[in-house]
Amino acid sequence: LPLADTVAFYLAGPIFVTFFAIVFLKEHVSWRRWLAIVIGFVGVLIAVGPTGEGYGWAVLIPIGGTLLFAGLNIFTRRLAGTDEVALVTWQVASAFLFGLVIAPFFWVQPSLFDFLCLSLLGIVSALAHMGVNRALRYAPAAVVVPYQYTLIVWAVLLGFLFFGDVPAWSVVMGSTIIVASGLYIFMREQVTTRGQAAEQP
Repeated sequence: LPLADTVAFYLAGPIFVTFFAIVFLKEHVSWRRWLAIVIGFVGVLIAVGPTGEGYGWAVLIPIGGTLLFAGLNIFTRRLAGTDEVALVTWQVASAFLFGLVIAPFFWVQPSLFDFLCLSLLGIVSALAHMGVNRALRYAPAAVVVPYQYTLIVWAVLLGFLFFGDVPAWSVVMGSTIIVASGLYIFMREQVTTRGQAAEQP
């Protein structure tokens, strides 16, 4: 899949998180956010295309990943009182054990170049994660989180530079709807949180 298309599906994560929170956590959501969820899902359908024939089965990978990531957020919210070190330890340990189980069936010996690229990927990912954590330390989430949606801009640019990808208009339109819906849901959550804080004595 083109990089921009994959990121477009990833950006639908907040929409699915909100939906899962309604279903599994029984959180109350106003009709405005319900409408944003529906509109965001329409954006996903537009990005996929009416039939999905342009992608075939491959489109299920980023959508499945987005749903699993949304589920991760829901589980994390349920375990809000758990120590952060314990959470990270179990996540890493579980992924390691899962990798040990499936590695014998799908293992491909990386070349030296591939190994260096994978190492660089680990370093860049760690630095990016640390950067987000540091940003959240110095600025409110309402300031930091919307920057996540610039991912689609970088995905289009880098996808074109490195892979020659040119996103279809359906992806551009669907991404715009997804981003708008996700930002609206986030802003409504901020308004709700401030309202609840103001009501407390």
